[in-house]
Amino acid sequence: MPVLDVGSSEGIFSFVMEYCAGRSLDTLMAAHRGRLSLALAGPIILQTLEGIASAHEQGIVHRDLKPQNILLSSATHPILAKAGFSGLTLTGTYAGTPLFLPREQIINFKSAKPVSDIRSMDAPT
Repeated sequence: MPVLDVGSSEGIFSFVMEYCAGRSLDTLMAAHRGRLSLALAGPIILQTLEGIASAHEQGIVHRDLKPQNILLSSATHPILAKAGFSGLTLTGTYAGTPLFLPREQIINFKSAKPVSDIRSMDAPT
């Protein structure tokens, strides 16, 4: 899904993408009582990792990877939401969801690396 526009206001960066009429991964998980079969989860995980790899190739680290930020444009086609811009966080601040933050991101959020996104994929839900 292409980025249509980018901007910033008062130090907050944003981007505009096409509307996603699907639902988020956490909604799909709730519909399945928190457990997805490997047949359903496998393609979502693989496509999410491909999306993360593409972002990392462009120098973007998401830093808040969780089921609520994985949007599904169809039953199993994920789109990442709420990407962060590594290195553009104010000193002394952090963002993300504690349950999904890897150790290195808690210690020094500003210097989050691509591996932090991969570790977030392993967080318990």
